[in-house]
Amino acid sequence: MQKLQAFAWQSTQRGNTLHVAANPTAGELLHKEYLQKKDVLKTTSKTSILEKYGGEQYLDRLPKELLSGESSQCELMDLVSGTQLTYRCGVLAYG
Repeated sequence: MQKLQAFAWQSTQRGNTLHVAANPTAGELLHKEYLQKKDVLKTTSKTSILEKYGGEQYLDRLPKELLSGESSQCELMDLVSGTQLTYRCGVLAYG
């Protein structure tokens, strides 16, 4: 309801005579139509930019571990042998 009221206020600022309390059905229809047009415009602009410049492979989401900078793997250097040990954090047993 708050989004619809905000849409009604913005549309009256742009010249539409829309009053949500007086005619809620018209408000709902205009808001739904606006959201559909917004989605169409968003997808067409996205596809035209991708056609022009490319780079669709960069739109894929990165794994959650890379986004937060955390992973469940830890690395430790063995000072005696000089090798690098990779293990799950919290699983390495000292003995």
